[in-house]
Amino acid sequence: MASLVASLQSHDDTFKRQVARLLREGRPPINVVDERSQPDVTPDLVIMDGRSGLSAAMSAMERLRASTPTVSIFLVVSTVSSELILQSMHSGANEVMAWPPSDGAFQDGIRRFSERRRASGGPVRTSSVLTFIGAKGGVGTTTLAVNCGVELAGKKKRTVVVDLKPGLGDAALFLGVHSRYTVLDAIENSHRIDASLLDGLLAKHLSGLELLPGSDQFHRPTGADGEAIASVLNLLMDRCEYTVVDAGCQINASALAALNASAIIHVVMNPDVPSIRNARRLIECIAEMGFTGERVRVLLNRACEPYPIPFNEIEDALGSKVFLTVPSDYKSVATALNAGVPLTFGNNADIAKQFGRLVRSILNPTAAVEPEPPRKTGFRFPRFASAR
Repeated sequence: MASLVASLQSHDDTFKRQVARLLREGRPPINVVDERSQPDVTPDLVIMDGRSGLSAAMSAMERLRASTPTVSIFLVVSTVSSELILQSMHSGANEVMAWPPSDGAFQDGIRRFSERRRASGGPVRTSSVLTFIGAKGGVGTTTLAVNCGVELAGKKKRTVVVDLKPGLGDAALFLGVHSRYTVLDAIENSHRIDASLLDGLLAKHLSGLELLPGSDQFHRPTGADGEAIASVLNLLMDRCEYTVVDAGCQINASALAALNASAIIHVVMNPDVPSIRNARRLIECIAEMGFTGERVRVLLNRACEPYPIPFNEIEDALGSKVFLTVPSDYKSVATALNAGVPLTFGNNADIAKQFGRLVRSILNPTAAVEPEPPRKTGFRFPRFASAR
């Protein structure tokens, strides 16, 4: 299942970030490809910035249309006129819009682009990258990522988990699988990797889930591996319906490659002060990168009533709503980990129910999934809500 990708032709970094956000939040979401690091990827859509050089943009569109007849081209200009629209269409543009466009106008253009792809027999259904990133170490990011992957595989969706944590990646332990290969093998061969080679690097789980295990080197992957990881993720998206990424708890170029490709970013946290503080900072950090709105979901793991901090105060401190809570059950989690068996294979009905709700929300992103409201109150920290 191919993933739709877009290329942004502009020298304005702010423009690129804003357009990338609009593309990722669309339906279908569209990934942004960096042609400098991935020259072999042919984009389905090109966004051309003509605000500061309209004549050059017109010439570039003509060359692009001649070399790649099937590509869709959006031209962005400062002011739209009927004469400019006709000229742009003659040069090869499919859509012309003024900057900045409203979200509605931009998404209408994406909808028409999708309809054209459908009418021409091109792919309109996309694969999805689902990234899980922790507010800090030990909040259960791997537990949620792995069990989400198992649930998706159980729904007959071709799914792979990618463990990006350097040195301490333990997704393989959670699944009880062994492999001689890790994500580093994919990274170091990214310049020549193809579907056949990648398939040989993946470990297989009895649920049908596939895994690209984590590195055994504490210093890898690093920021220098970001471009290679982006290439590997693009290849995985071509062969899988869902790519689940365990990004650990650090923001670096490697994690950013996953965030850029993600349809949904899950911020994992616990109901304690350090976790809440870090979660807020993480949400603010990724918002500055353009990752906002429904694309970012907060998962409250190890939620146990009565909460040590009232639920509404947790949300106030975050400045965000909690999308889903996962109950606390140390015994079940420890037993599953020691046995190398996913939690969803166990008999904890409450945890299984929440993983089921999470996966249903992924399969049907337009359906609202509300966290279960707390039934009890806990200790109060009246000054906590202002903590940064």
